[in-house]
Amino acid sequence: MDALNKYPVRYGDRIFVSVMMLGKSVCDLCLDNVSSMTDVIGEIRHAMGDKRGLVMAIIRNYHRGWSVDHRMMMYGKTDVPPQPRHRRRASGIIRVAPAERM
Repeated sequence: MDALNKYPVRYGDRIFVSVMMLGKSVCDLCLDNVSSMTDVIGEIRHAMGDKRGLVMAIIRNYHRGWSVDHRMMMYGKTDVPPQPRHRRRASGIIRVAPAERM
């Protein structure tokens, strides 16, 4: 991720992203509400949902004039069961029913 830090992103920049998997485009995004490359990668992972495998993201910043190819692994949604949620009250912690999977 450190290599991506040399590509500046500021809030309001228009970022175009094309994600390729096995030579085919699987996701195209246009972002303008991100303020860092970490936010961009997070948006890509969110948009990919359940897809798994190696992808190449072509990220282009329209306002700053740069483009970069970034390879990353998609893990899809985790198979780990959700942890039970807890709610704190004055008398201590009360166990709440486990969160439902989406």
